[in-house]
Amino acid sequence: MDNNIVIVGGGIAGLLSAYLLSLKSDCSIHLIEKSDSLGGLLKCFDYGEFGKFDYGAHNILESGIEELDTLLWSLLEEDEWTVSSAINGQKRALTGTYYNGRLQENSPFIDLRKEYNIDKLKLDFLSNIEKNKEINLSSAYAYAQSIFGQKITDEHINPIFQALYGVEAKEMDYMAMFLTPLTRVGLFDTNIMNDLLSTKLLSRNLAYPNQKTLSSEYFGAKRTYYPKNYGIYRVIEKIEQKLHENGVNIHLNTMIDKINVENNKIIEITMNSQKIDNLKTIIWSAGLGSIKQLLNVKTENIEYTKPPRTAITNILIDKKLTIGDMSYIYNYDKNFKTFRIDNYSSYCENSKRNGFYPISVERLVKDESLSQEDITKVAVLELECFGVLEKNTKIGFSKTEILDYGFPLLSKNNIKIFDNTRKLIEDLNIQNLTLIGVLANKNLFFESDIKKDLYYKIKELLNDN
Repeated sequence: MDNNIVIVGGGIAGLLSAYLLSLKSDCSIHLIEKSDSLGGLLKCFDYGEFGKFDYGAHNILESGIEELDTLLWSLLEEDEWTVSSAINGQKRALTGTYYNGRLQENSPFIDLRKEYNIDKLKLDFLSNIEKNKEINLSSAYAYAQSIFGQKITDEHINPIFQALYGVEAKEMDYMAMFLTPLTRVGLFDTNIMNDLLSTKLLSRNLAYPNQKTLSSEYFGAKRTYYPKNYGIYRVIEKIEQKLHENGVNIHLNTMIDKINVENNKIIEITMNSQKIDNLKTIIWSAGLGSIKQLLNVKTENIEYTKPPRTAITNILIDKKLTIGDMSYIYNYDKNFKTFRIDNYSSYCENSKRNGFYPISVERLVKDESLSQEDITKVAVLELECFGVLEKNTKIGFSKTEILDYGFPLLSKNNIKIFDNTRKLIEDLNIQNLTLIGVLANKNLFFESDIKKDLYYKIKELLNDN
């Protein structure tokens, strides 16, 4: 009888795990996904004659692991990729911000050089460098305070958290500082920054005044890539094709109903009344909450802070956005609801369809009563208010999608729940259970880290065979 490997969750973590195992394992592999398609947040919306849209902008960032990066790169032909990189003169993905009533295209970080009290902000920043040699990870507020000082944290960083998530920075985990570009601020002009770049203690938290002229030696060497013929979903389609070719059993519209554990091993799972036994291993990428329930793990009575809904308004316009070659614009202005504008044509040369350019406006929706139509109207209105629509721009299509899932709210409270849940699951010492994906390890959240983590876990499983 064949040994079975079960992978639960058909997002990028589950897909890559299944792909890696299908190349090297002789076990029967089952990939289980509760929805009707694979990909998670890398899927697409299909609007027929208006084309397909990503679930918001998602690129592939190299992991630094040659085997894994080569595997992903080989999914498409070399000339089918658009590469963003700071090395070898290749294109950079540029990001701007809208903050305090002004569109800042010069930096992905907030530029405070025009603030009325800039001299006091600089003094407080420099004084803080002398006092705080260590970075405080106890909260987003503490993190910001330890790298920027009190004034910048109170007057700028904390209000940004209030605008984005409706909570104080003191309530958020430090990882939230990295979710949008908040780990640097612009304080000094180019001539001074050129002198400071070699001083890591000063430059590590300061933004260069013009991202286009910053020397490539100060950027990381990892490349970011995206399909030249628009759509990250193309990568998912290729992985799915490879899985079918390699004999992976894909179960869509399927959920695990029951897990049987004996002698510290999962011996059987039941899904949609079908049983799979003789389990070599089960790899769980579907979130800690669902596996906790199936294992009947009792956690502390801490109330989970529900994250805002993620809404994506997909729009076709007949003239490019007036933001030059910016790929993204983050909004930190409390007067607007937009979270991020995704300008696909700036990094995907073949994104245009039927004479129209695709863009997306992402929003975190805190008001449950808002309809898709309400959100669409606000998204278009705010594009006009930001001044990024050329005069007389025609909108050929617009539709808002409210996702069933997005990213978890990185509050300290929620992270505590995840950490507690993970520890209790680990304490069960189930020898053939492997957790991967978001928060499968402490502080594991970002896509490039998730890929590295699953790679080494899959490698270890294969070595144990």
